[in-house]
Amino acid sequence: MQITIQVLCLVALFAASFQLVHPYSHYLEATDDATFPAKWVDMQLDHYDPTVTDTFKNRYYINDQYYDKSKGLVFLSFGEEAPLNGPPSGGDEVAVLAKKHGALIVALEHRYYGETQPRPDWSTPNLRWLTPEQALEDLAEFVKFIDEQLHGPGFDGIPRDRWVAFGGSYSGAMSCWMRLKYPHLIHAALSSSGVINAINEFTAFDLQIQATANNYSTTCLDAVIHTREAIERAMAKDTKATLNKYHAPTNMRMFDFFYFVADAMSLPFQYGHSSTICDPLVDAAPKGDEALMDAFYEYIMTWFNPVMNPAGAMYYDGNYLAGSKIDTSSSQKQWWFEKCSRLAYFQVAPAGRSIRSPTYVTLDGHHDFCNRVYGNHLEPHTDRTQDHYGGEHPHAHRVFFSNGGSDPWRHAAVEKTLSADQPAMTAWCRDCGHCGDMKKALPTDPPQLTAQRASIARYMAEWINMPRE
Repeated sequence: MQITIQVLCLVALFAASFQLVHPYSHYLEATDDATFPAKWVDMQLDHYDPTVTDTFKNRYYINDQYYDKSKGLVFLSFGEEAPLNGPPSGGDEVAVLAKKHGALIVALEHRYYGETQPRPDWSTPNLRWLTPEQALEDLAEFVKFIDEQLHGPGFDGIPRDRWVAFGGSYSGAMSCWMRLKYPHLIHAALSSSGVINAINEFTAFDLQIQATANNYSTTCLDAVIHTREAIERAMAKDTKATLNKYHAPTNMRMFDFFYFVADAMSLPFQYGHSSTICDPLVDAAPKGDEALMDAFYEYIMTWFNPVMNPAGAMYYDGNYLAGSKIDTSSSQKQWWFEKCSRLAYFQVAPAGRSIRSPTYVTLDGHHDFCNRVYGNHLEPHTDRTQDHYGGEHPHAHRVFFSNGGSDPWRHAAVEKTLSADQPAMTAWCRDCGHCGDMKKALPTDPPQLTAQRASIARYMAEWINMPRE
């Protein structure tokens, strides 16, 4: 009972600090719909094929609380692989910088996520317009649209304000790619934990998770791995009973279930909250398999599901995801489509002991999952993505790359400074996780994170004051 109370307190603290309701809502605070009502813009379904004339309604938000029109500055925040429920506001870093510089904040929801649904269902043929290229074109059209909303007709290909793009994780990659592909539209960019490097077999993810667990305590990693091994033994003994224990569909495949287990085990480390999983599992470890499985169940029900994954194991079930019905509360089917077709980031167990099942969560298992959910022998063309954007060496300018030392996604991001106007900085500190620099600053933040935000602010001020190209 004491463990439950402790974990519930941690849930409340985490939710109050970051307002996360989805594993990919990296940095935005909760916003007031009355303050920032949703707006809609008509967007082309296909920006490349003139024979496709369909359009869809794209949700966006505006925060003009800090806007000084005389400054001629717009901050563009792009929705990530999740619903976008409001613009940056309050104390998050984009809003802090907007207040300092008198910028207008605009935020565009990514096609196919949240309420921005271009097609009537999520059948595989209807997902073919879900690509980074189409989404980047959405942003380019959005810049033109906002320019004419602010200044009236007369957009001549160059916006009449300076635009700075901000993004974290996938949208951090998009902010870099936006600056790379549309330098005439985007003046500068922040790529926070920007996953610009499309990696097929991403074993470095778990290696970082394991290093972060070891950094938390010498006993944490063993406790987590023992829990995963205990669950595997239980599955071998009575699969149905074990699936029932974790409220998973009884026909769920092994890959799907153990991917759910791996996500539940890795996300606290990714977001800088190692204690939420380490403490209960370390306490349970001396008591054996059943105690570990019970502690893991309690952690899932009181932290992972309510904070990160409201639908539980169902959203990892390939049978469920193979359906075509739109579910705006979930981002799994859309994000997996992007991974299966272009980006990969397939999190495969590394050699040796791992939090991820080396038996079930394999590279072949990922490919099988993609084919089960989408059919058509879908394969990620990571080479095309790398060729198109430059991989970990994009030739952009005025882009700041930031990472957290505990974040596994930093291994798919830019960690080394590429040039004088492509600086990179990692906050090397315990539990400095994913997109930490974009979240609201707290008095308890480690000095390394504070220094990283100060460096971002310094570069942004310098670039904002530079003349436009």
